[in-house]
Amino acid sequence: MLSRYEKRRLREIEKWFVQDDPRFAEYVRTGIKQRRALVRALDALIPVGLLVLVLGLLVGLPLVVFLGICCAIGGVALGSWQRWRDRERTG
Repeated sequence: MLSRYEKRRLREIEKWFVQDDPRFAEYVRTGIKQRRALVRALDALIPVGLLVLVLGLLVGLPLVVFLGICCAIGGVALGSWQRWRDRERTG
């Protein structure tokens, strides 16, 4: 439990961050953990796409192969884009 002084000081620091660096304050407010979970979910697309690709090759369905390739490439592209966006937000 924080004392009154600590709570007041914490509000002052938060107010200073909002005024000084609103992008960083928004990034912290929305939650870094949510962003990490999103990146992990996007990273999961890569092995899923590879699995679908292999299954498509084994079954011999070109559409399934295509979907696997799209899923894997999409996971790489979206994961990279999300990491880049997070780096841009934090400066």
